[in-house]
Amino acid sequence: VHLNGASKVVTTDIDCTNGVIHVIDTVLMPPSA
Repeated sequence: VHLNGASKVVTTDIDCTNGVIHVIDTVLMPPSA
């Protein structure tokens, strides 16, 4: 699975006390306004 055509999901469904973590291989930046 790729996010924004560039980020690849590395690890999925890591359970923690307040939710679930998914690890990706790049930093997602918000679009500039």
